[in-house]
Amino acid sequence: MNNKNLDFSSIDPYRLPRNVIPMRYNLKIVPNLDTATFWGIVIVKLSITTRTNTIMLNSKNLNIISIRINKKLENNFKIDSETERLIITTGSLLPLEKCLNQELYV
Repeated sequence: MNNKNLDFSSIDPYRLPRNVIPMRYNLKIVPNLDTATFWGIVIVKLSITTRTNTIMLNSKNLNIISIRINKKLENNFKIDSETERLIITTGSLLPLEKCLNQELYV
């Protein structure tokens, strides 16, 4: 069986949908060794394969402070604690793009 074209999100609720695919991560992490914590910025380059207004990313043990998509602040996001996913809902459909920039502040 060829698994390349299967949408695993319909089979396993812990798999990310394939309509928005993270392509590259740029990380800036600043640790605090005294408190064993960190803060940081993540810029994720996304490939949008199907027009959507929802982005889902893994977010285990992260406290997301703010999100920007192509430099526009997005306020409509939540963490699904059961699946450990960050779910971002934008005000309009995202265009088909190979390198949408998303900034996460954690």
